[in-house]
Amino acid sequence: MDLPRSRTAPANTPDFSSRGKVIFIVSLFVVISILMESAIYLQANIFDGVRAYVRGEGLWAKAQKDAVLYLERYSYSHLESDFLAHQNSVQVTLGDRQARLALDENPPDEAAAYQGFLQGNNDPNDVGSMIWFFLNFQNVSYMRDAIAIWRSADHAIESLVATGRELRQEIVATGGRPERVAALRARLQVLNDELLQLENGFSTTLGEGARWVRAAVWTVSVAMLGVFVGIAIYVSHQIIRRIAKSERELIASESRFRSLKDSNTIGIVSWRMNGLIDEATTSSWT
Repeated sequence: MDLPRSRTAPANTPDFSSRGKVIFIVSLFVVISILMESAIYLQANIFDGVRAYVRGEGLWAKAQKDAVLYLERYSYSHLESDFLAHQNSVQVTLGDRQARLALDENPPDEAAAYQGFLQGNNDPNDVGSMIWFFLNFQNVSYMRDAIAIWRSADHAIESLVATGRELRQEIVATGGRPERVAALRARLQVLNDELLQLENGFSTTLGEGARWVRAAVWTVSVAMLGVFVGIAIYVSHQIIRRIAKSERELIASESRFRSLKDSNTIGIVSWRMNGLIDEATTSSWT
């Protein structure tokens, strides 16, 4: 009679499925790690850009205050050195304006923007970040609002320059009539107060933007980590269930095989892959 051949079910079927899930978890971990590193890198660049602009605003504000101070001093001293100091201070604010106008062009003139920011006394190491930040975030709400405040200061700076010219002309032409000089000083004070409010608004807007970015990046990072952990737990649970099921099926199969083998009711032959007989039993039937 034909003897039943013992066969082992392909052992790699559940392993392949489990291995695929492990590969999926590892791939997901790599993808999320890359996304989180990208988010951290972006956050660092954003904060660097914000820091550079806040520092630039400080330099701009100091130059503006110096321009008013030297012009007011000139109204009393009539010294040419005071007027030249006023002009030098104004050039700082005009340099930042030149940079912004260059970046507003289509396409942006980054070389002119670079020179403008240098004229604004910005650190050369910060200029690249300032250009990158402007070009990539000029339409984002907080940066858009800050740039609008920056633009609105142009008129006040132009008025400051015009007031300086009028004051110098008045002093050179007439020696400085008291009532006219007093009127120009009053205009200077109004311009200074206006510019101070704009400076505070610019810094406040950028600060709010930086806090929003930090909160947004943190939220996204936590969400990505939560998704990864949730998927990892689910897939791991499925793998454990599959392994446990395979173990139970293997134990049951082995138990049935041994019971059948020990019964001596039939003959069983098992052989290796090379065709050599590994084990054989004899049937009790005659």
